[in-house]
Amino acid sequence: MAGCLVLPLARPASASFQDEKPGEAQSGDIPPMNEDKPIPEGCWFKKIHISFGKQTESTEPIRLKGEYEFENTSGADQEITLLTSSCKCQELELFVNGEKQSLEKKLDVQQSLKEPIKVPKGASGTVKLVFDVSGPAGQRTGFIQVNTTDSKMPTFNLTVDAAIDAAFLVEPPLVDLGKMSPVEAKPWSVKVRCMLDGEWELAEKPLDPITPGISIESVAVGTDERGKFYEIKGVYGPNLDEGALGGNLLFKTNREGRNVLVGVRAEVKSKVHLTPGFFSLNRFKRADGCEDTVYIWPNDVANEEIAVDHVEVVESNCKEGGIDYEIVPPTPLDPAKGVVDVEIPRRTEGGIPAHKLWRIRVHVKPGLELEGVARRLSTTIKVHFKGDGMVPKTVRFNGFPY
Repeated sequence: MAGCLVLPLARPASASFQDEKPGEAQSGDIPPMNEDKPIPEGCWFKKIHISFGKQTESTEPIRLKGEYEFENTSGADQEITLLTSSCKCQELELFVNGEKQSLEKKLDVQQSLKEPIKVPKGASGTVKLVFDVSGPAGQRTGFIQVNTTDSKMPTFNLTVDAAIDAAFLVEPPLVDLGKMSPVEAKPWSVKVRCMLDGEWELAEKPLDPITPGISIESVAVGTDERGKFYEIKGVYGPNLDEGALGGNLLFKTNREGRNVLVGVRAEVKSKVHLTPGFFSLNRFKRADGCEDTVYIWPNDVANEEIAVDHVEVVESNCKEGGIDYEIVPPTPLDPAKGVVDVEIPRRTEGGIPAHKLWRIRVHVKPGLELEGVARRLSTTIKVHFKGDGMVPKTVRFNGFPY
């Protein structure tokens, strides 16, 4: 979890407490923390803010427990109609006169309790909180909204906070390798420093599983004017999946439950758009043959050029020579006519400039013969491109000759 996101799940109603008083949201939004503020008159709660202070970052869960005690001081029987937290990182339990209450909610915008909880005159109770502050260093804040039938406390927000101090400093905090092609490889490195007192050690290898494509070249210890550090060097790529975004590496340390997370990010994109990646020739007369077309163009059609090199037949159940693959290069740009767009079948985003568009015409020759007793044509081809960093594209097709 990246931290407690302070977003109100239910908008507080107007309260008897005036503006800038503890427990009330300002401008109908996120309430300020109640720390060091007096408890308003008519408030049931003996404590309106819990500060867990500084906690040390850990890769193990950090779940902090606290309690808000209350007493119905209104002089009459009342009900709690809503009890909700600002974040899933807060788990709540409610006890009235020592008995645990059901917090099942209605499926409505306000997230009201399915059954209001009766709080007799003079009854005491406790809201128990488990505050999950697992994740990276930073400030955590949250609130718990309580709605009652007491006119002096129709709605009130209890607040909570904690400060998570970094156990380790990773420089840079996140390795950003930018855009990459699937066959590209980029080196990266980070320095890791311990923010805790005492001697520390870092493992030479990350824990499994390791994100595909990320490799570690070295983990070396060093010192400088700031003290001891470890430098981790690695490489991302090659042989990356298109659409890959990098990954995380977790290194153990000799500090119990406190390990080092190294994030490597990249945007792995193909330079080529190809369509269709699969098509069917459907039923066709064997004596006539048939054909279809594969369209190819650069993803960055405004700034890049591509060139098809050859077509490789990876797998096919037709006898050799039964299908031709014609590579049709782009139509040269005629300055007099300007850019001419070509509409691509089944594509709704508009045409592709003819001077950037390649085609593979798949010609099934008349009299096609299939291997063995096959009745369905099934073929897989790869389209190869010229230039470095170009990944072949796979096309599959079938058909039913008769």
